[in-house]
Amino acid sequence: MARTSRRISSRPIVLRTVEVIDAFDVSPHMRRVRLGGPQLGAFASNGFDMPPFESAGFDDHVKLVFPGPDGSLPHAGEQLEYTFDWERSVLVASRDYTVRSVAPDGLSFDVDFVRHPGGLAAEWAEAARPGDPIAFAGPKTCAAIDTDAAFHLLIGDETALPAMARWLEEAPPGARGQLIIEIPEAADRQELAELPGVAVTWLERGTAEAGHSPLLLGAVTALPALPESTFAWCAGEALTIAPIRRHLRNERGLAREHVQVDGYWRRPAPPRTASAAADADAQPAPAAAGAPAAARAPGAEDRTAVLFQAHEMTELLAPIVTRAAVTLGIGALVEAGHTTPTALAAAVGADEARLRPLVAAMLALGLLTGTPERFANTELGGIFAADGAAEGLDLRDPVSRSAYALTDLVDVIGGAAPGRFALNPSEPAAQAPLEHAAEALLEYLADPLAAAQPLAGAGSIVLAGRGLGVLEAALAARPQPPQLMRAPGAGAWPQAACAVLVGALEGLPDAAALDLLRAARASASVLVLLDSTAHEAAADDHAAERALISLANTGLPLRERAELRELLSAAGYGAAELMDVGWGFGSYDTVVRADA
Repeated sequence: MARTSRRISSRPIVLRTVEVIDAFDVSPHMRRVRLGGPQLGAFASNGFDMPPFESAGFDDHVKLVFPGPDGSLPHAGEQLEYTFDWERSVLVASRDYTVRSVAPDGLSFDVDFVRHPGGLAAEWAEAARPGDPIAFAGPKTCAAIDTDAAFHLLIGDETALPAMARWLEEAPPGARGQLIIEIPEAADRQELAELPGVAVTWLERGTAEAGHSPLLLGAVTALPALPESTFAWCAGEALTIAPIRRHLRNERGLAREHVQVDGYWRRPAPPRTASAAADADAQPAPAAAGAPAAARAPGAEDRTAVLFQAHEMTELLAPIVTRAAVTLGIGALVEAGHTTPTALAAAVGADEARLRPLVAAMLALGLLTGTPERFANTELGGIFAADGAAEGLDLRDPVSRSAYALTDLVDVIGGAAPGRFALNPSEPAAQAPLEHAAEALLEYLADPLAAAQPLAGAGSIVLAGRGLGVLEAALAARPQPPQLMRAPGAGAWPQAACAVLVGALEGLPDAAALDLLRAARASASVLVLLDSTAHEAAADDHAAERALISLANTGLPLRERAELRELLSAAGYGAAELMDVGWGFGSYDTVVRADA
């Protein structure tokens, strides 16, 4: 099942430099900055031809890279053909913002900034003057309005107002819906496009602090019954809107793909009290093997830090408790007011006596603060209360649960078959989550891949593997779509100009992988291969985790890129070319083109 019923298209990641054309206040708490310049059209960068800027979704966002204190733009990285290789240090000087509107000629666009004291983006917007430079990248994806929905429900605070205002301007004729918008005060109401079938409700929070108001949740829960085919979109402060998602999914019964809730910002953590700070400062540093502080030799602090790190690396409690809490939705429930064991157990639908040890562990790990009888989220725990926290952590998802196959790692390395936690791709129950995982990865690769050679020039394409529907949709959207065919499970493949394999070699022994590659070679003269490899596993702990989980689940190690090239050569392919597409990282970190 797709994560959203909205059609998602992806774009090559391009860094562009533009300048401020105009800047003015839309309301007391909103400032609009108009950006433009030649690089919004097609241009050349680092020897590559870059496509024109495009924003087709009402909630598209761009990553703004702000100038330094001297007004000059930092070196952000290197432009590649389909992606951008970021300087990691520059990302701290960047922020994501919604594209409010795009000029008809495509050579300027507006960005609305919520006005507030402090903050990199807000301060820049206040001082912005015509001619000031700024760089940006994106949108990397655009999500279309779900035109099949009978009713649209859009909810958000002032940070979501630019997207909701754009939705009103771009909604299809005859659209029916309801917008619920929270703003600081009446003067912040904006003139919005009017649609006969869409009602707009303004909520003024007045003296209530931003990110703490109950107005949005109250308005949503007070709505009458929603039509059966309703698409709900909600954005704003992450912890405030988390209960809205739960209400829409649980009480209103909306399907997962018809609910999109995005945390646009996080309210700051409350300052520690003087007594709490004193208590924290009074806590002793971790001691090495019980040695008193006075007895430590010079350099003992470094040794202590290493020993403490070693201790932390052997702890199993934190990852298991965190995943269990996320699966049960505890963070969001606590944020919604279920702050006692009795109330929390009732909301979770669990036995209170069995839930109490988990609450105690969350208190011990700093996910909750308070006592076992009344508690609240800490700043750390609040991160897991926001929508999207369950991505990759929910133990009810077989793909997430498959990580526990790591407990069989020693036996698998010793030659045993994968154990009871392993996710067997041959089991029908495993196919849906594996397909979903592949679809999620391809959402960010499909369009750039479809626009790149050799797929862009192929008149016919045969495909095999997982998540193929997303790639097929991108190929079918081309001005002259190719003939698309699925490879059969057995027997000869149909003849085509190009063959595509997605996630098909992971877990296959070399002999079976060779058979698959030879079938593709007999079908088409060109192969495009997307598959997981062990690339970067020694330098990136996330890549190392993916490699070990794959080993524990399949009993076979992921191949190195060199091994993949050897396999292709053995199958009869010539030189293999690596392509950078999309983000350039993730499970499908290797996109290979090979000629027969």
